[in-house]
Amino acid sequence: MTHIEAFAFTDCNQLANLTLPRQATFIGERAFAYCESLTEEIRLNRETHLGSEAFHGCECEVIVG
Repeated sequence: MTHIEAFAFTDCNQLANLTLPRQATFIGERAFAYCESLTEEIRLNRETHLGSEAFHGCECEVIVG
């Protein structure tokens, strides 16, 4: 998987953890917004395009690098 569409998992409160493949290059606008159970660190490559408010309303920490 290299591309996650905008709003793909918005309001998915049962999503508790997320491991993205290293080849993920695009995360769309609000793709994971309001996934309130998502509280772990999310690690992204520098090359990954991160859409506007992709993790808005989540308690997770997004680390790029």
